Amino acid sequence: MDTAKVIGAKVSNPQSVESYQGFFKATWAGLRPLPPFLAVPTTAGTGSETTVAAIITLKKQNKKIAIMDLGLVPRHAVLDPQILEKLPRHITAATGMDALTHAIESFVSGMATAHTQALSLSAIEKTFKHLQASYENGSDMAARDGMLQASFEAGLAFTRANVGYVHAIAHQLGAMFHTPHGDANAMLLPHVLDFIWRTRFLATALVLLSSVGWQWQLGWRSGFRQRPKASGWSPNLSRGSAT
Repeated sequence: MDTAKVIGAKVSNPQSVESYQGFFKATWAGLRPLPPFLAVPTTAGTGSETTVAAIITLKKQNKKIAIMDLGLVPRHAVLDPQILEKLPRHITAATGMDALTHAIESFVSGMATAHTQALSLSAIEKTFKHLQASYENGSDMAARDGMLQASFEAGLAFTRANVGYVHAIAHQLGAMFHTPHGDANAMLLPHVLDFIWRTRFLATALVLLSSVGWQWQLGWRSGFRQRPKASGWSPNLSRGSAT
């Protein structure tokens, strides 16, 4: 689907593929619209059928580039679980982990909203419910459909809230070592989540401690200043002594 997006961009805005890298350079945010584009996912993972993104590998340069443009969103998407029935197990697992990573990274993103987080949580729930069943029995159409829905919802979430460090590193592994994208995500996700947890926990703890510290100081000083009324003595703060 990502390749199809870029082929469409070549029709509407003939430029080199590399020149599309970045934001709004492929279709100029839809001002040069793609030809009619119907997306039919053959895996349950990328979510590309509903995103603004196309990730393209440039083999000669040994790198992947990200192309983001509002005009790359397909006009229609068809989610047909029967297409996935013969999908090999290892691809089912890898693409399923890609969907899960999209959902988790979009949930913890600093750009997340209540709307995108609801989509992320729904995708996470569906992935946990249906991925193993899809892996174990490719003919389980309910599980296949559940994973297609999970991938779609995760795509809706991350195309608005973005992804994060997992994808940033996974793209480099894929370009340099040809590691399957879902496998790279699966390897990196626990470590990045641990990093996020530790850094955010530390930052939150520092904010809370700072807040508590200020409240304690304000409370102590308030009580200190009120004590003369009860005891008859007064502090001389300028000289550091009580008189």
